[in-house]
Amino acid sequence: MAATITLQIGKTIGSIQTLAPAEAAQKATAAIDAKEIVGLKNRLESLCQTVNLAARETEMYGQRLFAAHREQIVRLAIQIASRILVREIEQGQYQIERILTEAIATTPGGSILEIRINPDDLKTYDELVKAGTAGIEANIKLTADWSIGKAECVVVTTEGLVECTMQEHLRQIDAALQAAQP
Repeated sequence: MAATITLQIGKTIGSIQTLAPAEAAQKATAAIDAKEIVGLKNRLESLCQTVNLAARETEMYGQRLFAAHREQIVRLAIQIASRILVREIEQGQYQIERILTEAIATTPGGSILEIRINPDDLKTYDELVKAGTAGIEANIKLTADWSIGKAECVVVTTEGLVECTMQEHLRQIDAALQAAQP
């Protein structure tokens, strides 16, 4: 069925295109969809910016919180490490030869005259030497000393004493962590 439309326009029209009803509906829907997509894209970009801002603020808050409580966190970490070490020492979960070797390697200046260790540790070390699985320099004298805790030693050098105790190591770690403040 043909339809006639009469228009009175005060301007000159360059061209006219007629559309079938289905084609007109598709173009109108496409225009609406394009506007919705642009709107959704704008809202999504805004949400992304908000999430990024929240992430940055959360990170900054965490850094401020850590900085404000750094000393308490370091103290807590040292206490936890101390308890773990005490438990491992009580259970005999340490290697006396490794402790002695490390003490020798980290002793500054002067020649080592003697290393004092706990008598139980000396007995364990002597058993390792007899089994051929341990051995430090032959010129270093190991002496039993009940005042030395298990897994600890005191290195006697020509320059003085070097204590290799759990408390001394924890104190050094504490000092290093405190000094490393940002």
